[in-house]
Amino acid sequence: VVVIFHDISKTKRAEETLKRSEETFAKVFNANPAAMAICRLRDGYLLDVNAAFEHLTGYRREELIGQTAQSLGLWADPREREAMAKTLSQQPSVAHQDVHITTKDGKTLITRYSAETIQLATESCLLSILVDVTAARQAEEEARRLEKQLYESQKMEAIGTLAGGIAHDFNNILGAIIGYAEMAASQSDPKKLQRYADQILAAGLRAKDLVA
Repeated sequence: VVVIFHDISKTKRAEETLKRSEETFAKVFNANPAAMAICRLRDGYLLDVNAAFEHLTGYRREELIGQTAQSLGLWADPREREAMAKTLSQQPSVAHQDVHITTKDGKTLITRYSAETIQLATESCLLSILVDVTAARQAEEEARRLEKQLYESQKMEAIGTLAGGIAHDFNNILGAIIGYAEMAASQSDPKKLQRYADQILAAGLRAKDLVA
C-alpha cells in the first residue's frame, strides 16, 4: 500500500478567506442603500443587482438579470452612455458623474454615477453605483431660478430708482427753464433778456447732459 499525502492547508485557508470575502461583499452589496449593479464587461449583461437598484429603477430583480441597460432602456440619454463607455475604456473607474436614467414607469431621474471594473472569478465585470440626486438637482435649479428672479427684481428696482432720480432732476431743470422763460416774456431790458436767455440755454444743456 502506497499512501501519498498532499499538504493543501494553504489552499484550504485561501478558499476559506475567499469564501468569507465573497460573503462579506454579498452582505455589503445587498444591504447598501445606494443602487448597485454588476454586469459583464464583454456583453453588458446584468449579473446581479441589489434591492436599492430594484427600488430606484422600478424593475424586479428577475426582470433585470440577463438583460442589459440598453435593452431595458435605462439610459435616458444615449450620449451619456457613450461618454461613460469611452471613459471606462481608457481608465478602470469613473466617479460622481451625473447621468439620467429612465425608470420602468417612464420617469427620468438624475443620478450620481460611479463605476469600477472588478474581477469575479474569471469574469471581468463592472460594478455600478447610483445615487438618486433628482430632488437635490431640482432644488438647485429652483434656487438658481429664484436667484435670477431676485436679480431681475433688484435690477428693475434700481432702474426705477434711477428713473425717479432723473425725473426729479429733469423736473428741476424744466422749472428753471419755464421760470426764466416767463420772466423773459415780461421783460423789455435787453441785458436782462440776455441773462434770462443764457440761463435757459444753460438749463437746456444740463438737461441734455442728464439725458445722455
